[in-house]
Amino acid sequence: MLSRLALRPTFARSLLASSRAPNSRGIVTLSPNVLYLSSAVADQPGRAGTAKSLTDQPLELKFARPKTIGGKGNGQTPEQLLAMALSTSFLDAMNLAASKQGKNGITANARVHAAAFLGHPEKGREGFGLSTSIVVENVEDDELILAARELCPFTRALTEGIEVKVMKRAAPSEDEAEASE
Repeated sequence: MLSRLALRPTFARSLLASSRAPNSRGIVTLSPNVLYLSSAVADQPGRAGTAKSLTDQPLELKFARPKTIGGKGNGQTPEQLLAMALSTSFLDAMNLAASKQGKNGITANARVHAAAFLGHPEKGREGFGLSTSIVVENVEDDELILAARELCPFTRALTEGIEVKVMKRAAPSEDEAEASE
């Protein structure tokens, strides 16, 4: 069903496309007052290994490369998680926007379909790139959908950018490894 909805021209698609910032991109940074932290660790071999959350609600998943990129397809993918996070966060943002606008009940039957596409980036860059789409079902209020787009942390991160810190940690010494066991 998502593929049919994602390919059908809809007001949501045109809204999202028309609301992009003009060729400039800033970075969204957080105030020191962080509201929630989630962390995870992935084990080798990455897309064909395991990952587990290290925060309040434990979750461990087996990942697998999709068959379309040479894998066995017998596990989850990061793109599945992104699509799930995007759809739930956008729906929550729509509910918040409806509440702020005094339009309670307008989202009672709303559904949000999200897709994450993995492919090769244009312009000769190496590696992989991502693209996403969102289709809102059962909500006709364009103003509400645009407001949700601005409130949703995932659409904001994907369109405006976020700070990404990459650090390294030295492997523990033998003494440290024994002490932690």
